[in-house]
Amino acid sequence: MLYIIAFIAGIIYGYASPGKEDKKALLKKGFLIGLIIGAALGLVSTLYGVYRSGFLAGIAGGFAGLLFGLILVAIFTVIFLIGVIMGDFLESKLKK
Repeated sequence: MLYIIAFIAGIIYGYASPGKEDKKALLKKGFLIGLIIGAALGLVSTLYGVYRSGFLAGIAGGFAGLLFGLILVAIFTVIFLIGVIMGDFLESKLKK
C-alpha cells in the first residue's frame, strides 16, 4: 500500500512541478535520507541488542538495522522516481 502512495506522490510531483525534474538529484537525496534513517535504526538496534543480548548480537542488530533502512528507502526512492518520470511524461503530453 505504501508503495502505491509513493508512486502516486511521484506522479503528482512530476506533473505539478514545471519542467523536467532532476532525477539524479532526487535519487541522491533519497539515498542520503536512507543513510540517515538506516544509521538511526542501526544505532537503536545496536543499543537495544547490546542491552538485551550482548555485544556481538548488538553489533549484528545494528548492521541489520542499517541495511534494512538503506534498502527500504532505496526501494521507495526508485518507486517515487518512476512516478516522477510518469508525471513528467503526462505533463509534456497534457499541457501542450
